[in-house]
Amino acid sequence: MEPPFGQVLVRLDSGPHLAAMSDTVVVSTRAEPWLPQELMEHILEELYASDDKASLKNMALAHRSLVSSCQKYIFNEVQLSEVNTNSVFSSKKTLVRKLYNTLEEFAHLSDHIRVLHLEEFWDYDSSLTWYSWMYEDKALPEVLRQVSNLEALYFQPHYMLSFAGMSQALESAIAETCALPTLTTLSMFSIRGLPLSIVEDVSPSLRYLRLWSVTCTHIGTNQPTTRATVPVHLKHLALRVDDDTFSRLLERALSHKSPIHLDRLQNLTICMTHGSSYEVATRLLEACRDTLQTLEFGDESDMALSALDLPGTPHKAWMAELARHRLRALALTMAMDQQRGGIPWICRAVEAAATVEELVLQLVVRIWDLDACTYWESDWCALDELLASDRLPKLESITIYLDVKGYTRPNSERQTYIVYDVLSLLPQVRASGRALTVETKQLQENSLLLQLDPLSRYQE
Repeated sequence: MEPPFGQVLVRLDSGPHLAAMSDTVVVSTRAEPWLPQELMEHILEELYASDDKASLKNMALAHRSLVSSCQKYIFNEVQLSEVNTNSVFSSKKTLVRKLYNTLEEFAHLSDHIRVLHLEEFWDYDSSLTWYSWMYEDKALPEVLRQVSNLEALYFQPHYMLSFAGMSQALESAIAETCALPTLTTLSMFSIRGLPLSIVEDVSPSLRYLRLWSVTCTHIGTNQPTTRATVPVHLKHLALRVDDDTFSRLLERALSHKSPIHLDRLQNLTICMTHGSSYEVATRLLEACRDTLQTLEFGDESDMALSALDLPGTPHKAWMAELARHRLRALALTMAMDQQRGGIPWICRAVEAAATVEELVLQLVVRIWDLDACTYWESDWCALDELLASDRLPKLESITIYLDVKGYTRPNSERQTYIVYDVLSLLPQVRASGRALTVETKQLQENSLLLQLDPLSRYQE
């Protein structure tokens, strides 16, 4: 049987999606390809690099000899992004079911899948509030078991899912996938009760780990993992977890009680949910002092906004450790309102990281009305003076994102007024010649940090 030429991944807003399934076969009548194989492979690589999946499909349709090469690129990255609505309640209609059926019929295609995105979205007008396709679709664990060459897994439910509430088949499939010897990237969102043993039993090949809005259980962590003798040297780590998980995970890693090693981190993203985590965060910074290049840091606790000058507060030790690093890029996120500005804390953190070339500030503002500028006018002046000064000799670019949760002016004027207000508060930076960008951007509801990587040019 011929392969499914009609399958194609197309790039939509958030990534490649499994868009169509068809067994239609169109084969060219030409007996030989019309270009040398080396040149054809180069063309396919360029199409893949430019994310032109439609052209890759058309080339596969054009000539039988190109089918295998095109499939390698078309199926390299698969995104199953499903909205939980009545229309997908039947498992027969879900994208994961279609992918499962395809891989069952054409098993060789599973060898091409290197990146798998599993995403769940909600249509608030028509979604079933009690339905989750990740929970309900029995094809999902089967698909996870079929992609044995997977290099990157992104698991992102819309709402928090309980690991204990999953079927045993799905629990086992997730654990097996996380331990694949080919896996280099693991990104898990919105999971309650993820066994810490799964996180620690990852392959030595893993380099990027993101646990975001995740809580972990610690049953079995006193037992050695199956790969405890082989260290896992992470280069990229992103954490937004509860205080207990944060402390337990990092304490075990820093004391080498788990195979995860953090002394080679190049990129670190941390969202603090509790002030007591600062002590462990300081030790983490100390462990990767010689290798860390980029830091994204957000604080959802009150620690950063209170008692800045009191001796012995945990964040002061964190600041001192930050000053010992030679960071190239820094992103800071802070919530602001009339009572809590947060800019003095930002100023101290930026001044501590004096070697940065790129600075990103992400400010979540509770309200922005006609008097908003006066709440923190003196703080903005101090920030303006710092960012324009020679105390930051290598600073080249500054980006400020503002997410305003409340606003009293008409929506049509919202973005223009906010950007103008902030630019008017930074005259010295504007005159300094340093690149300055101010934008309004809606950050994620459950996270102060941007889900994207604003410091991507420093990524490996």
